[in-house]
Amino acid sequence: MAASVKVEVFQKGIERELKRAEELTGTLATRDQLHAAELAAKAKELVNCKAARSLELEQRKRLEVDCSEMRSQLSTVEEQLISAEARLFETEAKK
Repeated sequence: MAASVKVEVFQKGIERELKRAEELTGTLATRDQLHAAELAAKAKELVNCKAARSLELEQRKRLEVDCSEMRSQLSTVEEQLISAEARLFETEAKK
């Protein structure tokens, strides 16, 4: 084979390799863009989950406060009932 033919074959081989490298680079760039979009969506989802969790915790605290207040009110009402029953018993005993 003549030197010029060898150079031409070698040059075509390099061109094929370069073309393949460009195709792979394009594929990787596209894949990177898709991954970036997925990551952004996951990040947004995480922010939404954190916000929902925070709201849930806040509502739970309010519920606990409400329950505590209601228990206190129930205790007061029970004491009043016991007192009223005692007075009733005393009134009936005097009759």
